[in-house]
Amino acid sequence: MFTGKGRDHGKTVKLSVDQIIKILKKEKASDLKLAIKILKEASNLSAEEILNLVLDENKEIQIPISIFQNRKLGSLQILVKYLKENFNLNYSSIAKIINRDQRTIWTTYNVAVKKFKEKIEISDLDFKIPITEFSNRSFSTLEVLVNFLYSNFHLKNSEISKLLNRDQRTIWTILKRIKGKKFEKSF
Repeated sequence: MFTGKGRDHGKTVKLSVDQIIKILKKEKASDLKLAIKILKEASNLSAEEILNLVLDENKEIQIPISIFQNRKLGSLQILVKYLKENFNLNYSSIAKIINRDQRTIWTTYNVAVKKFKEKIEISDLDFKIPITEFSNRSFSTLEVLVNFLYSNFHLKNSEISKLLNRDQRTIWTILKRIKGKKFEKSF
């Protein structure tokens, strides 16, 4: 439940996510602004992230690539911390979405919080990856990212390395490893 001050009577309004999504989809602009304000306060999501969630027909979370520029955490740690803190998802939900064991998610989050206490910064929303991409267990989180950027956006190694704050040689190695895994699967 999300709560916020009602504009007419100063009462506290309690709304579920589904109710807010209904408001966002069909009501007038003033109601949309109120719903977005309530969600922002209750969930630590930006207006962009809220609209991204609501307007996406599949209701699939889109992860901004820029969160992976953080070098203090591993890729899976960043992803789990972002989902837990920015979307208020529980361990079970995160585990289901990215096809991992719930205990792995719990451990990953707790280690990430010890290493990096601040909120993960979103610096750019130009490149996003659907959360379901991370459910493929054949590839690591970083391999999924690099493969997605290379295959879907047709970026060069140097461009991917800038987006992910990694060395170009690391990107080259990851792409080579991905190609090897894909080749092994073809047999």
